[in-house]
Amino acid sequence: MSDIIWKIGGLGQLSLLLEASSPKPGNVNRTACFSDMDYRNFLASA
Repeated sequence: MSDIIWKIGGLGQLSLLLEASSPKPGNVNRTACFSDMDYRNFLASA
């Protein structure tokens, strides 16, 4: 049972990292940053 929980958690984390990595207009992504926030901040919050 705990193995499936780890797999689900890993897939959830992967989905957040992929979402943070995709370019979106007006938002931080791997090629666009704000003055007080960058891509690394979004990855850390995922």
